[in-house]
Amino acid sequence: RRFWDHVPSVPWYGWLLQAYWVIITLATWHFSIHFTAKHFDVFDPLKAYYWLWDRVTKGVIWRFYKMLLEKATRFCYLTRNLCFIGELLMFPMLGAWSGWPLLLPFVVGTLYLL
Repeated sequence: RRFWDHVPSVPWYGWLLQAYWVIITLATWHFSIHFTAKHFDVFDPLKAYYWLWDRVTKGVIWRFYKMLLEKATRFCYLTRNLCFIGELLMFPMLGAWSGWPLLLPFVVGTLYLL
């Protein structure tokens, strides 16, 4: 419980081992970053997500899906006071809006993303 009370009682070689561990860890990170940048030009997770997002949002399926969701949500909004039809239809629409990421692997054609 009182960790900081016992810190001064750590022997000098404990601090030396801790410093050695920090140096080795930083060197490993440095080496890994430079090795990856040198040998794997394509390896950049952010570029992969950007590529996937760009490919999905420029397709015909995305435009159709976006139009379908916009029209259906607008219909639910306009009929919200008509015997609660709009509010009842909003539950399936919420499932469609929140479930669209499951369509990404099918649109891109890489089912291993599931």
